[in-house]
Amino acid sequence: MVNKKDLPLRKLLQPRYSWAAWLLLVASLAATVLLWQVSIRLVDDRTEARFKTQSLQLKTAIEERLLNYEQVLAGSAGLFAVAGDVTREDWREYIDSVDINRYYPGLQGIGYIRKIGVRQMAEHIASVRRNGVHNYLVAPLGTGPYYYPMVYLEPGTERNRKALGYDAFSDPVHRRAMVRARDHAEPRVTGKVVLVQEEVAEDQAGFLMYYPVF
Repeated sequence: MVNKKDLPLRKLLQPRYSWAAWLLLVASLAATVLLWQVSIRLVDDRTEARFKTQSLQLKTAIEERLLNYEQVLAGSAGLFAVAGDVTREDWREYIDSVDINRYYPGLQGIGYIRKIGVRQMAEHIASVRRNGVHNYLVAPLGTGPYYYPMVYLEPGTERNRKALGYDAFSDPVHRRAMVRARDHAEPRVTGKVVLVQEEVAEDQAGFLMYYPVF
């Protein structure tokens, strides 16, 4: 049996319990939303930190690779400083000793560009052909008083032979790097270019580093 004396008390307590339940639900939802936002922020922070770390590692690796390329070009320039007139055979032996396939992966070749006056062009072409490059030609031919053909390029692969005689100075991207290297007496890297050695269908982008030889 229900005690009638308890009814007023129960009627008073029911609203109080109802509001407590609603407050608990709202508090739980608020805590859930807060924790969800904190979790998202933590994931974003970790992702950003991981990205920054990987970016820094990649940047460091690229800088180290470029420094290695600069060092091997400095050695090549030193060969001219010591030997003076470097023959094609001298160049081949030097690059073979460097062993770029083993120590400088990704380096397609190391070449030497010579400044040739238009009046010396015929003798230059004849001299290169006498030294074994029978189909050697300087291209493209323009109207300038000087040309800058690729005279040596090793390793002497089929692809690299395609670049012999190419006047890189005729291309604005190459020319900017060559002029800066000459004027500042320090190595300069071109922007993105498609190398002469690449097949037309491949159209792979690359870059060149120029080191001045005085």
